Amino acid sequence: MAMGRGKAVAELKLDPIFADDLAKGVLLHPGLLDIATGFAMQLAKDYDAETSLWAPATYGRVVLHMPLPAEVVSIVELADSSDFGEGYAAFDVTITDPLGNVIFEAEKFVMRRLESDLALGLASQADSPAAAKAKPAALSPAMLKLGTQVRNGILPAEGFSALQRALGTSEPQPIISSIDLETLREWIAASAETATPSGDNFERPDLESEFVEPRNPIEETLAGYWRELLGIAKVGIHDSFFDMGGHSLIAVRLFRMIKKQYALDLPISTLFEAPTIAQCAERIAAELPDGGEAAGSELAASLPTTTAKPVHLVLMNPGRNAKATPLFICAGMFGNVLNLRHLAMTMGADRPVYGLQARGLYGDHEPHATFEEMAADYIAEIRTVQPSGPYLLAGYSGGGITAFEMARQLQDTGEEVSQVIMLDTPMPRQPGLGLRDRISMKLQDMRRHKMRFVGAYLRDRRAYQEQQRAKFELEHQGESPEYFNNVRIEMAFRRALLRYDVRAYSGKVTLFRPKPDIFYSLGGGRHLKQNRDVLLPDNGWGGHVPQLRVSEVPGDHDSMVLDPYVRVLSEHMRAVLEASGVTAALHGTADMEAKVQSRAPARVAEIA
Repeated sequence: MAMGRGKAVAELKLDPIFADDLAKGVLLHPGLLDIATGFAMQLAKDYDAETSLWAPATYGRVVLHMPLPAEVVSIVELADSSDFGEGYAAFDVTITDPLGNVIFEAEKFVMRRLESDLALGLASQADSPAAAKAKPAALSPAMLKLGTQVRNGILPAEGFSALQRALGTSEPQPIISSIDLETLREWIAASAETATPSGDNFERPDLESEFVEPRNPIEETLAGYWRELLGIAKVGIHDSFFDMGGHSLIAVRLFRMIKKQYALDLPISTLFEAPTIAQCAERIAAELPDGGEAAGSELAASLPTTTAKPVHLVLMNPGRNAKATPLFICAGMFGNVLNLRHLAMTMGADRPVYGLQARGLYGDHEPHATFEEMAADYIAEIRTVQPSGPYLLAGYSGGGITAFEMARQLQDTGEEVSQVIMLDTPMPRQPGLGLRDRISMKLQDMRRHKMRFVGAYLRDRRAYQEQQRAKFELEHQGESPEYFNNVRIEMAFRRALLRYDVRAYSGKVTLFRPKPDIFYSLGGGRHLKQNRDVLLPDNGWGGHVPQLRVSEVPGDHDSMVLDPYVRVLSEHMRAVLEASGVTAALHGTADMEAKVQSRAPARVAEIA
């Protein structure tokens, strides 16, 4: 943790022995929450750990966006506690995941300094005649509200009995109240009616860009979408979507709203080229028949035919050296490049970085049926930027298979591919498991879950069946607005895996993978992940790639391409690309630099 003037930050991690608590559905782990909200008591005036005991008294307002994960970052700021008087301290608490996504927020978390262990429980004495005579002034509304809460709370003598009964319910999250629930609801409703609304949105974060109001109807509409989706009260037209906390799920919802309003089916990768409201509004206006003056959903039938745009190729970072040979990265199984933005930002220090997204993410295109077809279409588009080799290719997860097939096709046509980088790419098909293997796995599950084995098995089976049924419904009946054809692309990808014949490739391939997380141990030194994929030292590629190099990087399959682990991955990737010897200018026609610059966004969001 780190302490500053009126502010403190701490990184917390749940001990692995309590991981089952989260698996059972506990939304707010009490151990994590207790330390995350109370670690910064020394910010309080007159705090002395040796002579005073402080206890939590009340929350002004709490918002929970998602369950607390095993690792969190807590940011605590000293708040105004003058309403409560001496002996109180108030804090505003924000808890995020390690990537900065906000999970929990508390306004006016109040702590009280106790003279003894029972001081809080004796607060009801404030209503006694003697106490009334001693009061120097009338209590503030905040103190009156706190007094009501304490008087109606669980008394010290009742606490242990209440805890025993709570544990006896076998509920993972029992709620224990000393007040009749209907009475409690009425009291909360009455408090809400008389309270001064503080607003549902957060303050605008401290950004480098100055706040500028929307200047036209499209910018005003987009600003409204951003306020709604990002939960920020003021959004300027030059504020970056990523700097404001935007991520892929929010981006999907944003572009659904844009499609409904303007009948424009834009890919969410547009955010790399137009990360601000002003840039996105310009993009929308350019596609509308009247420049956006009469923009609205009634334009669905009157949209003009526009010039062909790349379906797959996305400039994710123009790079500091636009003349350097670009790096092309294939998206993973779901075809979306947005989760690779951290990698693109760090790799852009040396060269332009392009993403290759799947067909079918937007518009009426059908997903590719085979990796051969996918690779051929990707090659056609990267040649519009780099007509000839040597090429630098990469692929994340299943995208590494596409990059591998691209390299093989380019090599067959006589082109040079200097390096293929696979980011934890599995083989298209996993080795089969025999009856003895499955029995061994069940025995390991029984040892792991002990008496809870049957319940865990039924729960997992039911969850799997529901997941498969949901996927079937989404694929055949249309997807939820929260997705961009994800299920159709996933299903097509899985069918392509069964068809793909992995052939030998003589070029250089580097596989970066996280440290193996062994869940099952089978005979013959074999191991499986929790998802039952076989763990092999080279992910199974060694038999097809003589020049394969394997390197371990920190993180797991998902987090290796996200901050902070992506910084280590990027350093390793830079070393591999430098060793390949491809650091010269782009090969091809003289206008290549102009092409790269013409695709560059006016402003690229930097992800710290």
